[in-house]
Amino acid sequence: YTITNAGASFTINPAPLTITSSSGSMTYGGPVFTVTPSYNGFVNGDSYLSLTTQPTCMTTAISLSPVSGNPYASTCLGAADSNYSISYVPGIVTVVRATTTTAVASSVNPSTFMQLVTFTATVTPQYGGTTPTGTVTFQDTFNNATITLGPGTLSVVNGQDVATFSSTTLQDAYPNSITAIYNGDGNFVTSSTSLTGGQTVEPSPNVSLSPLFVSFGNLNVSTKSSPATVTLTNIGDAALNISTNGISIIQPSTDFAQTNNCPASLGFTAPNN
Repeated sequence: YTITNAGASFTINPAPLTITSSSGSMTYGGPVFTVTPSYNGFVNGDSYLSLTTQPTCMTTAISLSPVSGNPYASTCLGAADSNYSISYVPGIVTVVRATTTTAVASSVNPSTFMQLVTFTATVTPQYGGTTPTGTVTFQDTFNNATITLGPGTLSVVNGQDVATFSSTTLQDAYPNSITAIYNGDGNFVTSSTSLTGGQTVEPSPNVSLSPLFVSFGNLNVSTKSSPATVTLTNIGDAALNISTNGISIIQPSTDFAQTNNCPASLGFTAPNN
C-alpha cells in the first residue's frame, strides 16, 4: 500500500460561558451594593483570569434610591474572550429602610399646672444627607394608663429633623412619662424614646376673670356709672393667695373705684379639686 495524508480542517467552536450578576440588598442612604460576577462554563482549567477583557458590573440603584423603586437591576457586561461565547444573567438589588434614633426634650421641666409645655422630638437618620419625613406621636403615661397627647409633623430646623407638640393640659396627680414615637416613612423605620426623668408638673393656682373687660358707656361730666361686676375664679389646682393690695386699679386710679369680697386665700374649683 502506498499511504498518503490528504489533511483535514477542523472548526473549534467557542465554549458557552455564562456570567451571572450577584443579587443583594443595601440600606437607603448608605453605600451602593457592590455587584460581582460569577461564572459557569470555563473549560481546560481556565478561570476568569483567562478572559481577554474582564466584565464591568453595576446596578441601577444609587445611594438615595427609594425603597418604593424596588427591585433594582444588577448587570455585568463587556467581557470578551475568543474561546468563549459569553451570555449574561442579570440580578436584582433591594433597598431596605434605614434606621433612625429619636430624642425628646421639654421646654420647661418642672412645669406648673396648666402651664404651656412644648415637647420637641429630634429624629436622626442612620446616614447623613438623608431626611426622615412624616410624623411623631407624643404620649403621656401615668397611673398605669397611656394617652396620646397629639402628633407633630417633622420639619428641618437648623439642620435637624424635628417635630413639636405643645400642651397646657398635663395632669399633676401622678408622674408624667412622656414618649415620642417616630412613625417612620417609606425609607425609614420607626423609633421611639422617653423623656429622661419624665415631666414633673407641680400644683398651681390659675386665675380666670369673667368678663375680661367692662364698658361703662358714655357718661356726663361729674356723674357716676352703675357698678360692673368682675368675677375672679381660681381654675388651678392649688389655693390662690391674695395679698391686701393684690387687687387694684392701675390707671387712671382717680377715675375709678373698686371694692371686692375676695378672701385672702381662694380655693380651687371642680373638676380640679
